[in-house]
Amino acid sequence: MGVVSRFGLVGFAAAVTCLAGCLVPTEITLNDCLVALENEDVDVQIGAMEALGTMGEHAAPAARRLSLFLGSQNPELAAGAARALGRIGPVCRQVSASGLLETLKDKRESYRFGPVWANAAQALGRFGPDILPELIPLLESPDTQLARAAAFAIHYVGPAAQPAVPHLIALLRKNDPATRREAIFALQGIGPAAAEAVPALIEALNCREDFHTQYWACRALGSIGAGARPAVPVLIVLVHEGVTSVRRNAAATLGLIGPDIGAEGIAALIAAVSDPVEPVREQAVIALGRLGPAANTAVPTLRTALTARRLHCRPHAAYAFWQITGDSQLAVNVLCEELKVPEHQVVAINHLGLMGPAAEPALDRLIASLDDEDPEVRIAAAEAIAQIGARAVKAVPALKRLLFDREEDVRQAAESALRAMNIKLPEKAQLPVGGL
Repeated sequence: MGVVSRFGLVGFAAAVTCLAGCLVPTEITLNDCLVALENEDVDVQIGAMEALGTMGEHAAPAARRLSLFLGSQNPELAAGAARALGRIGPVCRQVSASGLLETLKDKRESYRFGPVWANAAQALGRFGPDILPELIPLLESPDTQLARAAAFAIHYVGPAAQPAVPHLIALLRKNDPATRREAIFALQGIGPAAAEAVPALIEALNCREDFHTQYWACRALGSIGAGARPAVPVLIVLVHEGVTSVRRNAAATLGLIGPDIGAEGIAALIAAVSDPVEPVREQAVIALGRLGPAANTAVPTLRTALTARRLHCRPHAAYAFWQITGDSQLAVNVLCEELKVPEHQVVAINHLGLMGPAAEPALDRLIASLDDEDPEVRIAAAEAIAQIGARAVKAVPALKRLLFDREEDVRQAAESALRAMNIKLPEKAQLPVGGL
């Protein structure tokens, strides 16, 4: 009996969920998905598309059939097909590229997956640099929608899209806010290879009437990193001016550019630690930590932040203090205190993990967190213990218990932690229906 007929109209997607949770001793095959694509129930068809996407390149034989859905009158099916083709990857390019390029014009909205064109663009970008000869000419299209969609796709090509940078700079300088933002988004995806766009991005930072453009320009400059050093003077101004989203991203970008921001840049971040808005303070602290010892003038300010018991960014301040000074004892003590604050637990655990073996004094607290009722806390604790490494051997019994946790993500985190510690895994037991 086929998977679809066994699950009926509850939807093929529901079947995928059950199978992933080990509740049904059957595997969904490529043929099951192909059969499900012919079902009259849209939920079954979309579930099949999602399952095909999880198979990656092994689902390549389904690419031609999925491509036919790109022209569907139902936007859910068109978007779902585009999404699946992108997840299957470059092996689909020859069969589906032309259909996806045509779908960039589709302005319909999918309830499940968002704009149809955006799903098609993301899929094209995931095909890699070989798709650039089709995308770059579209950046000069008189059709604004098509130019924006091409830029969106190029973001997902990544650093290999450097040949598109001059065309994106031209697009960025067009007098249309939405087009500017998509061009900047593309440059952000290219990263350090887009350094020649820094002057144009500085111009975008000065678009005071369009804070969305300023926001995305900060993100792109941060992605470029050290090559964005010429933007530092403008970023220093923006840390103290404008809307919250711009101030916080300007602070974050200074940290991503690195120690070359100079004394004035560091001073701007230190001042921003006292910003009246929490997200700005938080990003300023994180940025100072990224600068490492170069930000030693921030130590007194961070010490003050560490004594502010109710400060939301206190865990970040503890980690930044360690990054700058190398003083692990104070950082670990503060982070262990933050484990007592429910809304800070996961952040504190994550920072302990990033400290690696230096966080060994917190091991007992991390082991206790493996029994927390919140699965996100259990996952974070397992991942942090993995980063402490072989010194965390006393956590092995607790991690082995998590191999039978009711949450799949928790089980996977425990397994990964044990593997990182070179611990032989016991044979997996099948969970009963409903988990433990």
